[in-house]
Amino acid sequence: MDIKEKKSTVSARVSVELKESAARVANSMGMDMSTAITMFLTQMVRKNALPFTPIGSPLDAAIQEIKDGQSKSFTSIESLMADLNSDDEND
Repeated sequence: MDIKEKKSTVSARVSVELKESAARVANSMGMDMSTAITMFLTQMVRKNALPFTPIGSPLDAAIQEIKDGQSKSFTSIESLMADLNSDDEND
């Protein structure tokens, strides 16, 4: 990266706890948050994807529910919409 390269500020809202924990991890590796975030973004661009595989995402949970046979299926849009609009809290 060219030292004279124009810089830009990135702003993100995260919990105080996450920010402090991440700063401790970065500091333990001898870098500040700016360097850690720059490394993350650089890898994201190089891979054209996240530089890690997310685990425990809502999608993972949904896929596991389907594999476990806990998903619902519907024979029509009307029955799907009726289920979505129901007040049944046992779902």
